[in-house]
Amino acid sequence: MNSIISLLGAIAFFNQALSAPAPQKFPGDVSLQDPRFTYYPFNTPWAGPCDLTTGPDGAIWSSNFITNTIGRVDPITGDISEYQVPSVNLTKLRLGDILGKVGLSCVIQPGSDGFLSTRRQKRSKSLQPPSTGEFPSELGNLEPFNDMWRGPKGIIEYPIPIPFSSPAVIRAETSDADGTYIWFTAFTGNYNGRVNIKTGEIKAFPSTSLLSFPTENTVDGEGIVWFSTATRNSVNKLNQNTGEVTSMKQPGTLIEAPISVDPRVNIAVHYGPGNAIWFTKLARNRIGRFQL
Repeated sequence: MNSIISLLGAIAFFNQALSAPAPQKFPGDVSLQDPRFTYYPFNTPWAGPCDLTTGPDGAIWSSNFITNTIGRVDPITGDISEYQVPSVNLTKLRLGDILGKVGLSCVIQPGSDGFLSTRRQKRSKSLQPPSTGEFPSELGNLEPFNDMWRGPKGIIEYPIPIPFSSPAVIRAETSDADGTYIWFTAFTGNYNGRVNIKTGEIKAFPSTSLLSFPTENTVDGEGIVWFSTATRNSVNKLNQNTGEVTSMKQPGTLIEAPISVDPRVNIAVHYGPGNAIWFTKLARNRIGRFQL
């Protein structure tokens, strides 16, 4: 069995090596199989990078799901830093509270005040602009779920007409002559959806692969929507006009679909510095970069 897996790995390596583009000069661990991919591993074992965003300093920041930390990748030097989130004294233990800390965070996003905000389940932290790693204040006005998106004041509900969709994450916004759209991933519904915030119309873009579990989304510099899939080792591009999905398989993947072998649990996907799609690999404890 081991010899068969090794043979499959060798075939995958040579196939990707033959089709790979010319190497790119970026800091980090550049893949030899496909140099469009670069990786940034954390030193702390099982940090579990989950969500990503670009900070006010132009660096990539992550909320780390397992440890009580946030991470930072300098896209110019490739340096990786980790900052400990202060412990919180809790009178009553709640879901997500670990050894007096508030962990299991999978969101970090910029706010309109110029700060980064990260969730620790039902607790929230507002972070100083990067480089200080300080945590000056706590927020108490976020909804009790582990995600957030900056927007106008007030709550507007858009009922999802497709049962069992499990809307997971909102990270993408696009517009055309017909309106402005907020995009969401339907985790168990296996599709990407968009809401016309003017008319309330909802449109679904089904995944072409079963059990892909779309997780997060983002929009690149050309207005194209990209999304991650928790069970597939790929970054995925969605054609909003045709619904066609183009997947870029990560190097070293033996089997891509319907569930990748070996699984890497890709959660975040974020268009960021250097005209690149940045993503997290929770099971591999590292942040990845796909160069456009």
